[in-house]
Amino acid sequence: MAEEVGPGITRAAALRQMAKATGRKIADAGTAVSPPSCIAHVWSWFLGLLPLYAAGPLPRPAWIAADIEARFGLRPTGFEVGVLLDLFGLWRRQRTGNAEQG
Repeated sequence: MAEEVGPGITRAAALRQMAKATGRKIADAGTAVSPPSCIAHVWSWFLGLLPLYAAGPLPRPAWIAADIEARFGLRPTGFEVGVLLDLFGLWRRQRTGNAEQG
C-alpha cells in the first residue's frame, strides 16, 4: 500500500481519496479487498494513468483509449473509458475540495 502509483501518490493515499470521494468506507490498508475481477483491470488502468491525468483538464475519451492501448496493449470498451472518466472526475473533485479546506 505504500508503493507509489504516481509522483507523491501512494496506493493507500489513492484509496483514501476514493473513499472520501465516494462516501464509502474503504477497508484498512492491511485488509483491503481487491475489486471484483470483472472490473479490476479498470482500477489498474486508473492507477497506472493517474500520474498522467491527475492534474489539468479531464482527458478526452480517445486519449484515454489510446494511452491504454499503448501502455497495456488492450483496446478498452466505451464503458471502461466512461468508468475511467468518472474516476478521474472524482479524483479531481476530491483534490479540489481538499485544497479549498486546507
